[in-house]
Amino acid sequence: MGTGVSGTIASLLSANAVRERAAIIYARGLAGKLAHFAVHAERLPAAARYVAETIRQNYPDLNVPPHARWRHFVVNGVDRWEELANRLNTDRAEHARIRFDLAVTSVLLDAGAGPDWRWHDPVTNTTLSRSEGLAIASLAAFERGLFSSDPHHPLQADAA
Repeated sequence: MGTGVSGTIASLLSANAVRERAAIIYARGLAGKLAHFAVHAERLPAAARYVAETIRQNYPDLNVPPHARWRHFVVNGVDRWEELANRLNTDRAEHARIRFDLAVTSVLLDAGAGPDWRWHDPVTNTTLSRSEGLAIASLAAFERGLFSSDPHHPLQADAA
């Protein structure tokens, strides 16, 4: 993993570190020492069966796509973020900053919209809901510079 601060950060992001922290939280849950959650170990087998059945029903080949904000930017097979990214004339660092601002803003806007929220997408002339609709709506707002106070740098989200 390396040494120094970046090595420490990388080690915290490793699968092994995640498993270690998850085991600590699970043990605390079993002991009833979590402030906001309870672990009911006797219900884990039923929960695991339900998840496995749902996966097999929706993905019989077991090829489950990752759930991520970036997948929500794909509508009817068109990757709207990729279209925007291909138009950018920026270096890698600026590209990463734009991507980061978009992801954080989009995910924050997604919180708590509820099942009735809808977005009419003028590009595809379709109505989208839930995370997909919020992703495309936030991407459109981001692209128009609605989260930036600097008209010369519309593809950013800033405090103002």
